[in-house]
Amino acid sequence: MSKRRFTLEEKLRILAWVEEGHGVNDASLRFGVDERTIRHWRLRLDAYGDEALAKQPKNVSYPVELKTQAVESYLAGEGSQDDICLRYGIRDRRQLRNWLLKYTQGEALKSSPGGNSRAMN
Repeated sequence: MSKRRFTLEEKLRILAWVEEGHGVNDASLRFGVDERTIRHWRLRLDAYGDEALAKQPKNVSYPVELKTQAVESYLAGEGSQDDICLRYGIRDRRQLRNWLLKYTQGEALKSSPGGNSRAMN
């Protein structure tokens, strides 16, 4: 699948098409977007509404406390990576996986300079 960016309207149209009874696999093939991405859009839409699917700023700065809580929640078995990302407002599972890798290798989690700050829930 390509790394094509979809507009809010396109994402909503794809999700509506799936809601009409078409399978996620069919939507993936028809619209050229990964199945997991479609499922992720649905989770974010259900949790936070349309704004969660709108274009986001590229860089987001997360407080070290949020990073630590998210990692520890995941390691304690409090949910899947998707669940933890939704609970803590983390935009992408890759970000959580990076923190998990650092944390489990004994590296300190640090607040990133710059970017748009993400408040703790």
